[in-house]
Amino acid sequence: MRRIFQFGLGFIVAALFTHSTPAQTMDIYIGTYTGEPKGATVSRSEGIYRATFDPRDASISNLRLVAPMDSPSFLAIDGERLAAVGETGWGRGQAGDVALFRIQADGALVASGKQSSQGSGPAHVSINGEHVWIANYGGGSVVRLPILAGQLQKADYIDQHHGSGPHNRRQQSAHAHCVVPHPSRRFVYSADLGTDTIHVSRADSGKSIEMHKTAPGAGPRMIDFTPDGSRLLVIYELTGEIALFDVDPESGKLTHRQTTTLLPDGFSGSPSGAHVEVSSDGTRVYASERGSDTVSTFSLNAESGLTRLAVTPTGGNTPRHFTLTPDGKHFIVALQDTHQLTVFALDDNGIPSPVPNARPLPIASPSCVVFAPTR
Repeated sequence: MRRIFQFGLGFIVAALFTHSTPAQTMDIYIGTYTGEPKGATVSRSEGIYRATFDPRDASISNLRLVAPMDSPSFLAIDGERLAAVGETGWGRGQAGDVALFRIQADGALVASGKQSSQGSGPAHVSINGEHVWIANYGGGSVVRLPILAGQLQKADYIDQHHGSGPHNRRQQSAHAHCVVPHPSRRFVYSADLGTDTIHVSRADSGKSIEMHKTAPGAGPRMIDFTPDGSRLLVIYELTGEIALFDVDPESGKLTHRQTTTLLPDGFSGSPSGAHVEVSSDGTRVYASERGSDTVSTFSLNAESGLTRLAVTPTGGNTPRHFTLTPDGKHFIVALQDTHQLTVFALDDNGIPSPVPNARPLPIASPSCVVFAPTR
């Protein structure tokens, strides 16, 4: 009887403790453009910011500058390391910057080296093991920089893209827009908006495996993978579409399966696809479109591929980037030209909706938002 009583009491105490423990807040890092913001009522941004997300009320607060930097427009986190590109050099033929930081226990960033991006207008960065990869949009190149003894080193590999596309204004030359490592870390994939090409290379040597041509004038922009690496999703910026590819696990080569629109029914403006992210279980795909200022939600399965479930207005202008919360219950949208971060809740079917009474976080020209590592 005593053992039963002890077990019952222990169960009740554990249950009470579980239900009384509040959800933990989470830190986010925000990349920005530091030029004069158009139409903003907030001060121009000065670099990389940190803020606190509270899942209990979907609030974002405690905004503070953690790393002054010129236009750190894209951020990447891998473990305790954060990399950022300085998207500069436009119109001057000058290279931008790439910086590496160590994330401290209190969320502070400690510089671990800054190097030239070896091309103008770096627009994307990723970390793959002991290397940082960047895509220079203006310069049309993909660059790899090693990390040695925790410090970022000069580039040891440069892949200069060549070519053009049919779009008179946007595709006069190569424009590498992203470079993303495969989940296996064996391959890297770069979307080139200017040449309608997805470049596939070996991560260790940089050796080219494939230059996969997309539809002419599509303008491939951003890439994400399913968690197992078997599928690749790519945003076509110029046509406002999303494409699905199978990935060969041995060679890394791509096979096109499907292309479908991001545009709402009846939309007649100019398309501008932006960002894509796959849910942690691989069953939902989210994609933002800046012409209509919406986010599309798709289901993804082996038989039917992508099926659109919803098109959600973002309530602002230019949803350049977004990220899912680690628990998969919310996502945060960076509305670049409304100068704010806005939180959406995801229902049981993974479809987003605005959070009642949640206030957006004002910040000038936000361009990227990533979650700090959990500790």
